[in-house]
Amino acid sequence: YLWDVATGKPLAELTGAGGLVHSAEFSRDGKLIATAGLDVDASKWRIILWDGTTGKRQSELTENLGWSLAFSPDKR
Repeated sequence: YLWDVATGKPLAELTGAGGLVHSAEFSRDGKLIATAGLDVDASKWRIILWDGTTGKRQSELTENLGWSLAFSPDKR
C-alpha cells in the first residue's frame, strides 16, 4: 500500500508486485516508486516502476535482474 503519512489513510494499493517484495525505493522527487520482488508463479525476480502519487504501474522489467534496487543520486 501507498499511505498518506499525514492522515494515515491509504492512497493506493500496488497490486501485482509479485509474491514476495524484497525491496522498495522512492525516487528523490517522489515521482516514482521501484519495487523488486519474486514472481512466485514464474520463479524469477522482477522490477516494477510505479507512479509515486497514484500507485499506477508505469513499467516492468522481467529479465530476472535481481532482488535489490536503488535510485542513483545523479538521477540515472
